[in-house]
Amino acid sequence: VDWADTPSCYGKNTQHFAHYLRALVAEVPAVRRAALSRIASEDVLTGVANRRQFGIALQQSWRAAQDGARAITLVLIDVDHFKRYNDRYGHPAGDELLRQVGDAIRASLRMGDVAYRFGGEEFSVLLPDADATIGHAVAERVRAGVSAILPPPGGTAVTVSVGVSSAAVAQPPDAIVTAADQALYSAKRAGRDRVVVAS
Repeated sequence: VDWADTPSCYGKNTQHFAHYLRALVAEVPAVRRAALSRIASEDVLTGVANRRQFGIALQQSWRAAQDGARAITLVLIDVDHFKRYNDRYGHPAGDELLRQVGDAIRASLRMGDVAYRFGGEEFSVLLPDADATIGHAVAERVRAGVSAILPPPGGTAVTVSVGVSSAAVAQPPDAIVTAADQALYSAKRAGRDRVVVAS
């Protein structure tokens, strides 16, 4: 909180400041609140959920999995040679490609699955109540969907490398992210444009 932007009468009194914030929120129409909520949860470029929402969803899915003793699966997706694409076609074209990739990912998911912008040219999909077999199938649909994106004239095919990790609830939540990340880089090292499932 930047206290310099708050009315001086509140100072650093958090109780008074909280009351001040509640009064401000009460003045904002419901539609505007919904828009602000969407802005806070969506990646502005691609329209998929943002990294902050991924962290929240991971914790929620982990708790739900613990309650029901179910596994969860994470799919990490990285656009191959994205820097080269940006350098060749320019940043506006790179932004448009990321939007198309986000659309292709969403079109490949099961009902209830959510795509997230993980950072840069990397996306993630959290699959609650899904094992590695389901994760692999979803990942292959994503890979095929992205490969259907038409490249610019004279350009090479757009591809992604994908890492999949399924974890038992006994492991900490960040273990599934680490395993999927390692699988993703195994896919990169193996030649890209492929899916690797963490062993």
